Amino acid sequence: MGLEQGLLPHLRSLDDPLSLEEERRLCYVGITRAKEQLFLTHARERLTWGSRESAIPSQFFQELPPDLLSSNVYCPSAARVPRPLDPARRKTAAPSQSWTVGDRVEHSQFGEGEITHVFGTGTATTIAIAFPKYGKKIIDPKIAPMTRLESR
Repeated sequence: MGLEQGLLPHLRSLDDPLSLEEERRLCYVGITRAKEQLFLTHARERLTWGSRESAIPSQFFQELPPDLLSSNVYCPSAARVPRPLDPARRKTAAPSQSWTVGDRVEHSQFGEGEITHVFGTGTATTIAIAFPKYGKKIIDPKIAPMTRLESR
């Protein structure tokens, strides 16, 4: 089961609160159908259209009662390092820094993009970014460090 941001909830439902609520309802229905045990999983990476993409857990995981969950969480040993950028436009982004819709960022693999959604807060933040060449991606800034670009 792909309980990952972009799959459940689906990327297209993130812009529409009614669609997001329907995705949440479908997730709940699926969870409540379990007879004895339920295993909720997510991938660390997913091969999509021939390229590997980092995958992050669905926001629905955070909504489940913690006392009902046991976890085998994967922690990557090394994060990707962003490629060099013109120092005049660079401002290093700490994983826990606050992100804002509309911020321009530089990602090591996808290049420049614009933040369209922010999920969670603090160290539990994930962000959706629209990249001109690659479309929308949901990224955990702790796993895939980015650089915030200064306004032009």
